[in-house]
Amino acid sequence: MSLIKHLFGTILVVIAFSAHAANQNEIESKVAELNGHSIRILGVSLNALRFLVGASQYSYLLLSELERNGDINYIRELEKKGYVKAQITQGLPDGTEMSEEFMRVIPVGVGEEMQSCVLKLKHNIQVERTR
Repeated sequence: MSLIKHLFGTILVVIAFSAHAANQNEIESKVAELNGHSIRILGVSLNALRFLVGASQYSYLLLSELERNGDINYIRELEKKGYVKAQITQGLPDGTEMSEEFMRVIPVGVGEEMQSCVLKLKHNIQVERTR
């Protein structure tokens, strides 16, 4: 888990650096470097991590939209590593939108631990900003 904390610590440094950097190419280079670290350490891209952070058994994502914009690939990255379980449902639990398919992205195993770690880091950053 310390590798995960190191990676997310690095993310925070890049974000802080990016906020003060004037050169767009330098920012893009740092983000690409960070994405490489994420793939090497965790086996998934930063974009996939975005879906892990927002994953919840109570969240329903419109499947056609995920497929249309290619975001389904990031969820598949997480699934392949065993960080999430994806379930497709017809309609929403309240009986609406029955003509649409939705995907639930549910963190499992190490994915739950990673999500928890990210949320704790996010909380710590928010607390430090208010000091």
